Amino acid sequence: MLGKTKSYYTLDQLRAFVVVAHTGSYTEAARVLRKDRTTLREHIENLEIDFNLTLLSKEGKRITLTEHGEVILRGARSLLLGADTLNNLANSLSEKEVKHINVMLDKHFPDEIVTIIEQDISETFPNLTIHWAHSTNQGSIASLSKGDADIAVIQHLSSHSGFHPPAGLSVCFLGNLKGTIFARNSSPLQELDLVSMADLTYEDRLIYDGDIEDTKVITGGLPTNFQVFSSKGLLLSCLKVKGWTYLPYVAVTPDLLAHISPLKCDFINDSWFTSHVLLHRPATKSSATTYIAEKIKRHYKQYAEKSVAESFNKKAS
Repeated sequence: MLGKTKSYYTLDQLRAFVVVAHTGSYTEAARVLRKDRTTLREHIENLEIDFNLTLLSKEGKRITLTEHGEVILRGARSLLLGADTLNNLANSLSEKEVKHINVMLDKHFPDEIVTIIEQDISETFPNLTIHWAHSTNQGSIASLSKGDADIAVIQHLSSHSGFHPPAGLSVCFLGNLKGTIFARNSSPLQELDLVSMADLTYEDRLIYDGDIEDTKVITGGLPTNFQVFSSKGLLLSCLKVKGWTYLPYVAVTPDLLAHISPLKCDFINDSWFTSHVLLHRPATKSSATTYIAEKIKRHYKQYAEKSVAESFNKKAS
C-alpha cells in the first residue's frame, strides 16, 4: 500500500530548476521562460526546501548542479516530458476539427510527395484543406514562429552543421536526395570529357532564392555569375536554354531530359545531394498535422533511398 508523500512541488518549480540547470544562469533562464529572476529563485528555493536537498551551487558567475541536483534533474526531465505528453494527448482528444493546415516547402522537395499526400488525406481527413507553398529557409522559420505555418521542410545547408531549431520548434532530419549538376544539351560544358569547378564559372549558375546561402559550395568559392529565381518552373524553363544548376534526380522529368543532361564533373565521384529537415510546432500539433508530418517522413525516406539508375529508369518509362 502506497504511503502519503510530503512533497508538494509544482511543474513550474521543476521547469525553473531544469532550465536554470541547463543554462547555468538565472538571467538566461528568465529569458527562456519569460519570467523574472526573483520568481525563478523562489521556485528553486521552495523546491530545495520541499526536497530537503541543495540542488544548485554557484561557482563564480555560473550556476552548477550539486551531486543531488544531477540525480533530481534526470527525474525532473522525465516528469516534465510525461506532463507535456499528457497535455498534448488531452489537447488532441478535445481539439476542434482542423480544416486548414499550412505547409512550407523547400523548392527541391519532391512534388510527387505532395501528390501522394493529397491522395491519402481525403480519406482520413475529408474536410481538411492543405495549403502548400514554396519558401526560403528564413521565410519558413518565420512563418512557423509566427503561427502562420504548421509544418515546414527546409534545406539543411552545409553552414548548419550544428543546426538547432529556434525556440518552440521541433526538428526531424529527413535525409538526403541524390542529384548532380545539369546543363542544356547544347551547352559547351557538355562537350568536355570532365568538367572542373573552374569550367563552371564560364556559364551562369541558375539558383532558387533559397539556395543563395550556399552559392559558393559547388564552385569552391570561385567567382560565379548566378541568376536567382523565386519560381521553380521559371528556373527549369530557363535551364533548357542557358546556364547550369544542381537538381535532385527525382526532380528531372521526361520533358526536361529532352533538353538537359547531367555534366560529368571531376569533383563529383557519385552524386551531390540536398539535405532536408522537417520543422513543426509541437505544442500546437493536431492529429491532422501529425499525420501529414509522418507521411512526409515516410515518403521522403523512400525517395532518398532511390538510386540514380532507379530515378532515370522511372523517367524513361
